[in-house]
Amino acid sequence: MEGTDAGEHQILDRYAPDTGLARVIRIPVRIVVLVVVLPVRMVRDLLAACWHALDRTLLRPSGRGRPGCSGT
Repeated sequence: MEGTDAGEHQILDRYAPDTGLARVIRIPVRIVVLVVVLPVRMVRDLLAACWHALDRTLLRPSGRGRPGCSGT
């Protein structure tokens, strides 16, 4: 099979940047996600895990857990 001619159908990579503008916008967005959003989500998940552990180990056995939750 020889090289492709200009008239043949070529498969386009849908994730490849089409223009320089798309590349200029996409790179800062990725940086913001990595620097801001990811650490905030990790801290939120860590705090939620700590709260659930505290609720399971200290608050529910003492009867001060979430309202309406009985241990039975």
